[in-house]
Amino acid sequence: MRFLYYYLRSMRLYYAFVTGTTVLAGMLAARCIRPVPWSLRDGVILAIGFLAWGVNQIFNDFGNRREDALNAPHRPMVDGRLAPLPALGLSSLLTVFFVFAAYRVEPVTLIPLGIGIVLNLLYNAGKKVPLLGCAVYGLSISMCLFFGFSAVAGGMPDGANGKRLLLMGGLCALIHAMMCHFSSFKDLEGDRAAGVRTLQVTLGWRTSFLAGAAVEGGIFVFFASGIFLFFITCGALGALHYFCGFVMTAGIAAWHLACLRKHALHAATCANCQSCVAQILLLSAFFMSGRFPVIPAIPLCFLLIQLLFLWYDDEKE
Repeated sequence: MRFLYYYLRSMRLYYAFVTGTTVLAGMLAARCIRPVPWSLRDGVILAIGFLAWGVNQIFNDFGNRREDALNAPHRPMVDGRLAPLPALGLSSLLTVFFVFAAYRVEPVTLIPLGIGIVLNLLYNAGKKVPLLGCAVYGLSISMCLFFGFSAVAGGMPDGANGKRLLLMGGLCALIHAMMCHFSSFKDLEGDRAAGVRTLQVTLGWRTSFLAGAAVEGGIFVFFASGIFLFFITCGALGALHYFCGFVMTAGIAAWHLACLRKHALHAATCANCQSCVAQILLLSAFFMSGRFPVIPAIPLCFLLIQLLFLWYDDEKE
């Protein structure tokens, strides 16, 4: 029981919504092209999506032990509460099970799943080059979108639908890369001591913060254009529905930046996760023009992440 407790704690369960909602976005996007009924197969894919982060986190913790000894000395694998080999064994077993289950649902899902796994393994090496780590991370997590899409559609679309999905995937990768960028602020001193060259180590806190805030602003300029799009395609009521989601998401992002600006790192860590999830859900609403009611999921996910984060009183753990 002690092993299971610290294994679950090391999974950082509040981050499950990051991969889970991205898989859901892909599944919903596929249903805009191929309207099929929901089934147990969808439940399997969603379960993989929500558990993927935590299972992979064990591998990342093992690979980051040197940096974590400075950045996160209270993580269970660093301070000895979680034995590395049994934890790696369980994560390996679960990964094999995920691969087998995904193959049984739809064999083509192994392509984005495999790409995501390889990129995740390259992430630790990418952290040594400014911005490269964030880019690799963003691409890795964005594979969840294509994983969810291919599970429903049985492959990738072509023509206009293919270009639309690639655009959605590119924006999804950018949103996830920004979450990675903002999460690096809490590790600034430890990364500097360990020789990890994040943008924060290279340019300093203030310049990195302003650069991140500028990119976030650009993302929300894009999201704002959705209000006009919804007015044309869904009428005034549809535009109002999307506008509510936009306001909630912008408010969460603004709160996150305010916490980070004040160096309130514990609150910023939680808000960073909440902001990323809200943006993925809003992105999903943008591209699906109100076909699925994803906007109510924004406050629901915000609340669930907040509740799960109560388990963590150390933002670096």
